[in-house]
Amino acid sequence: RHQRCLEQIPGLWQRIEQQSAPTTGGPKVRIINRNVFCQELLTSLQERHGSERCTITYETTCQSVDLRGQRVRTSQGQEIQYDLLVGCDGVNSQIRKILVEQGGIQEEH
Repeated sequence: RHQRCLEQIPGLWQRIEQQSAPTTGGPKVRIINRNVFCQELLTSLQERHGSERCTITYETTCQSVDLRGQRVRTSQGQEIQYDLLVGCDGVNSQIRKILVEQGGIQEEH
């Protein structure tokens, strides 16, 4: 599932493969340091769209997402306009929950 998502950004999956390690036994997944993953994602998006359009916000809690207006409100009250929203917020992802509940996105397990 994660590979299909990352392949949507040209070149990103190849970068992740180089920086990650495969697991042994069980499902085929790759292990990568979260900071390395975020940096590779940012670098890929900056190369494609320009650095002035790409921002990663760390240590921020998503309070709400307006999918139609493409805006995120953080728990600090900041409102962020987005073109592409990527939730790298872990197994209990608030972003995923909102996309499933509000956006009709099918969650895969």
